Amino acid sequence: MQLTTATPSLEELDSFKYSNLQNLAKSLGLRANLRADKLLKALKAYLKDEAKKENESQNGSQTSAGRSRLHAGSPMWDSIPGLQDHALGPKAALNC
Repeated sequence: MQLTTATPSLEELDSFKYSNLQNLAKSLGLRANLRADKLLKALKAYLKDEAKKENESQNGSQTSAGRSRLHAGSPMWDSIPGLQDHALGPKAALNC
């Protein structure tokens, strides 16, 4: 069985031969000389952790994308008196 660049699902790992589990572990930077049961457990734990990190990063980017931010030059930024002075700080505001 040849491994592709796509990461296998947790269910697919159960059908992998030991040599394929070793190759996958090596490609992921994990120890590959464990017993078959421990290697399978380590791979599943690694893949679960990676999936969790991926979900967290996607959720974080969606959350920050949904927030509105005021940028210099935007109509909202320019319409709030003193906002630019506050953002610049007291010393920079005096120089304007």
